[in-house]
Amino acid sequence: MSIEQKPGKNLERIAWRGTGVVIALEAVRLLATLPQPKTESDALEMMGVALLIPTWALWGEARGWVVEDFSRLANFITRKDE
Repeated sequence: MSIEQKPGKNLERIAWRGTGVVIALEAVRLLATLPQPKTESDALEMMGVALLIPTWALWGEARGWVVEDFSRLANFITRKDE
């Protein structure tokens, strides 16, 4: 049985993908407050997201998911209807 087929690995990958979506949405929301955050809590959230993005990427990179998922996404986006 491969590592990917173990019961906990599929759940971990779903959690990784879901976390990435939440981080991306939060980053877009916070970027809308630029050039300067409106409140101190927005500034703290920006710092938190700035720390989460590399942590999230390292989590996926250690398992080989980053390259695989982003290449799938790129292929999906550039796919042309025939």
